[in-house]
Amino acid sequence: MLCREGKTYEERKKNLYGAHFNVWNLTPTQLSFDMCSLGTSAMSQEQLAGQLVGDEAYAGARNFENLCAAVTRVLGHTYVCPTHNALGSHPEICGDTTYTLFNHITTPFFLRMDIGDPLADDRYVDWTLLPSGEAYHLALHDQLVALSASAGGLEPFVVPPRVYAPYCRQHVAVLTNDGFFQHHVSPAGNTFHDLFESWLHPSGGASEVQQDFNPTPLYSPSFCP
Repeated sequence: MLCREGKTYEERKKNLYGAHFNVWNLTPTQLSFDMCSLGTSAMSQEQLAGQLVGDEAYAGARNFENLCAAVTRVLGHTYVCPTHNALGSHPEICGDTTYTLFNHITTPFFLRMDIGDPLADDRYVDWTLLPSGEAYHLALHDQLVALSASAGGLEPFVVPPRVYAPYCRQHVAVLTNDGFFQHHVSPAGNTFHDLFESWLHPSGGASEVQQDFNPTPLYSPSFCP
């Protein structure tokens, strides 16, 4: 979730403290974009209304031509690859699904991604981009560790990103208090709540990515009661 424009940094911090750092406790008046509601509230009412008159064809949609023209006009880019999100993207469309993440996101961000996200590993295996789910988990681990240590590429990060990546086999983590206040990487790590709170302070805190300690193909699980 992103806080509403116009509110000061101190007001946004106060709102987060008041919500006990659980974004589900924030009120709509404290937000501009509700990313937790599967992204649906991240769109303006004008954008939602536009869907009713737009061309929603999967291929050859004139809306895509409008998007390309706008990106070229505003950003000067020749090629456009729309993605569902910055990390996972759609590997069957974009050859490099991390290019945007490592090169063009300058807004400070805290990334939570489950290494064992069941909606992600199946996709990479189904499209034969990786030989197995285990290979995906190991590759994602290396990618997230690299991100946590990265200074940014073409557009350097203003604030180093922080990464929290357990292995809980959950696509959504904050539907319950357990995912926010109890889950942590193994053998001993910090909770989502504690890592996020530390990220808000000047020191920025640290990133935590679940390592694989198992000699078998099964990835080491995090603590996810």
